[in-house]
Amino acid sequence: MEQENQTEKEKKTLSPEECIQKMEAGETIENSIIEELYISGETGKIKRFDQDILFKNCIISSLAIHDCEFLGKVTFQNVEFRQSIFLGNKRKNLENLEDTENCGGNLFHQTLNFIHSSFSGPLDLAGSTIEGKLLIRYTQLESFYLGIASVQEIEFHECQLSQILFAKSLKAKSFLIRKSIFQGKAKFRNCQMEYLGFLDSLFHQPLHLEQIWFQKADLSHSQFQGCRFYGLHGKTLHCQEGHFKKKFQILDSEIGSEIKCIKSFWSDHFELRNSIIQESLSFPGCFWKKSAKFENLDVRGSAFFKGSYFGGPSSFQRSSFAKEALFNEVHFHGSCKLQFATFGERTSFSSAIFDFDLNGYRARFNGNLYCLGTRFNDVSFVNTAFMDQVFFSFDRNTIEERTRLGLGEKETRQPLLFVAYFEGKANFTNSLFYKKVIFENITFQKEVLFRNTYFGEESSFRSSQFLGEVNFEATYCAMELNFRDVIFHRYANFDRANINRRLNLTGAVLLGGISFFHAIIDVVVVEREQIEGNLIYEGKIAGKEELQNFFKVKEEYLILKESFQQRGKFQEEDWAYYQYRVMDRKSLTRKAWQSLWGKEITEWLDVQKTVPLEDQKKALDSDLAAQKSGSEKRIQKLEEEIKSLEEDLNKTFLGDSGKEEGNDEAQEKQKEQISSDRLEKHRSLIKYRIQQKKEALEVLQTELAKWKKKEKILAGVLSREELKLKELHKLQQRPFTFLEALWRLILNGFWCLVDWSTGYGVRPFRIGIMALVLIGIYTFLYLLPFLPQLSQKGLPFILDTLNFSALVFVTEVGQHDVLTQGIAMEFLVVSEAFLGLFFMALFVGCYTRKIIR
Repeated sequence: MEQENQTEKEKKTLSPEECIQKMEAGETIENSIIEELYISGETGKIKRFDQDILFKNCIISSLAIHDCEFLGKVTFQNVEFRQSIFLGNKRKNLENLEDTENCGGNLFHQTLNFIHSSFSGPLDLAGSTIEGKLLIRYTQLESFYLGIASVQEIEFHECQLSQILFAKSLKAKSFLIRKSIFQGKAKFRNCQMEYLGFLDSLFHQPLHLEQIWFQKADLSHSQFQGCRFYGLHGKTLHCQEGHFKKKFQILDSEIGSEIKCIKSFWSDHFELRNSIIQESLSFPGCFWKKSAKFENLDVRGSAFFKGSYFGGPSSFQRSSFAKEALFNEVHFHGSCKLQFATFGERTSFSSAIFDFDLNGYRARFNGNLYCLGTRFNDVSFVNTAFMDQVFFSFDRNTIEERTRLGLGEKETRQPLLFVAYFEGKANFTNSLFYKKVIFENITFQKEVLFRNTYFGEESSFRSSQFLGEVNFEATYCAMELNFRDVIFHRYANFDRANINRRLNLTGAVLLGGISFFHAIIDVVVVEREQIEGNLIYEGKIAGKEELQNFFKVKEEYLILKESFQQRGKFQEEDWAYYQYRVMDRKSLTRKAWQSLWGKEITEWLDVQKTVPLEDQKKALDSDLAAQKSGSEKRIQKLEEEIKSLEEDLNKTFLGDSGKEEGNDEAQEKQKEQISSDRLEKHRSLIKYRIQQKKEALEVLQTELAKWKKKEKILAGVLSREELKLKELHKLQQRPFTFLEALWRLILNGFWCLVDWSTGYGVRPFRIGIMALVLIGIYTFLYLLPFLPQLSQKGLPFILDTLNFSALVFVTEVGQHDVLTQGIAMEFLVVSEAFLGLFFMALFVGCYTRKIIR
């Protein structure tokens, strides 16, 4: 402090007139103290300085320059400014940086320098024009204001600013801040700059850019507490190894070329929304500690995020990427949303890691999608369109060719490194795959849903493993659906699937059962050993016995019968046909018994139809209850607040007749302590707050009424839907009448006999066994008249009778005592001959059919 005083004593005091004379003469103003320097042109005229001006080692308490023109350089070196510095327009309100008068600024034809200077007040360049450079180096500033100014180049080098940097309507060729520290806010509004640079600098307060036009902006190697960019119009935004400690926003902007951020770090929330990027969007090796939103973007070039890390939720909702979108080796440690996003030529998530859920609802991939070596948790691509090929792994032929050609490093030639891994639930319901889809060698840890999915070309799941249930219900596949060598640990559902070529189950292991009820399949490639006992609706799978439905399983056996026939496997075809007839008989019999006993008809009822409605009803009831409860609580709270405020308002009224006499003394004290003006202001404030609360209460009451109305509407919709389903089930479950049920039971006995005797025509040797049984029965009948003499006639007579019965069965009637026993025995012989002829013809037909095939 003493040194400063001594230094100040050494300086001489210079009057404003002497200072102006030296400035006009181009003399150096050095080691001087200038209390107040005010320079302004006369009314309607501009004051001109032709020489270079240099202030060196000076102390200037106050400086104001207006309506001046400087033809030479203006330099302030080692100058201490103790109050406000105005080098531009006058302002009525010095605290409002946006308030300016239409008072002419200054014109600097060459460089304006501030070197090793310090400012105790603001530096104001509003309305000035600097045709050369504005250089501020090694300087300490309180605040800096540029409004409606025009500067060729601005450079801050190793400066410190304690309060605010504000630039409005600034036109500059270059604005560079390098190795500087900003303690206060930095705001740029409605500015035009070819280059805007914040390099190696530290910002302790948020950086605001609003409606900025630029060619290139660079934020490399700087640290920011927060950024909000709104309405940017530029060509290139570049940032390398930047560090943003607080919220970062770029909103409603248009970048003519690219946004490129390399190895940058965001400690807080990140938002890039509602913007257009004409070329590329590049964030390789970046780190987001919290949420990152890239929403409603129109990226007309490529997007690169290779090797980046998302520590919180990330969102690319409703964004459009016209060309490549590469997310290789990206680690998503939060949920990722791709809803309604559109991806162009090529999209890659290869070697990416999703620790939480990935939601791609209604996304659209116009080019190839690569997810090679990707690790997924829960993933949802419901209603997603895949317009080109999709690779969750390379197919076997591609891997073999890559290995042969030696593509990639040694360690990357391992086939399993090209394989995605699903740790959570995978949901592809209603998705559209227009081209080839590869899911080979993949492990699905949990449930997999491909309900109502469209496959336009071949789809391969070869050598994959499903540890959870698999659902391909109502799936459409225009070509082959390949499940060769797949292991199904749980139930695989292909009900109502439409597969125009093959459902290839060659070598597949069905541990949890399979179903394809009402499916339209050209050929099911499966062996009897694989499928036998594994049809879920047959009721033989442990834990799935409640799904037993003979009506459904008979349809599945019919599909298998047609498939075996096309493949020339006639023995397996006969087995499938036999099972079809058995299940048809069991289905009708069960319905007959259920009709007789008045039980629910389950053979035509798909019990799963009612589950979504019940779940939907529960979810809607839960949501409505939560909304109503929240609104009612807020209404109650507001009513209590309004009541409390009204009580406070009543207490402020002096001499209120509604008060008790005992409160008169308190009122007198209140009169003494509070003036009437303050009391009136206090009452006005309370009334205003009451009015606000009442308005908020009205809004909440209206909202609650809407929720109650919505509850009634939804209840009506659900009740109608429930009634419709009941009527539908009633028609589907129409039981047999009593007579129909009895007739079905009689038919069941007949078909049981046909089954035991012929195997429904596919087991011809049963006919031979049945023929022997009939011969034995008729032999016994023939022996009945001779029972008293049987002991005398002995065994030869019994054998002769057996031989006679066998000859009659083959329609050759011999001589026997049976023919002398009357007309009854003759009729018995004729009936045996007829049955023998029928069974022989039946055996020949069935056996010949079997042998010929």
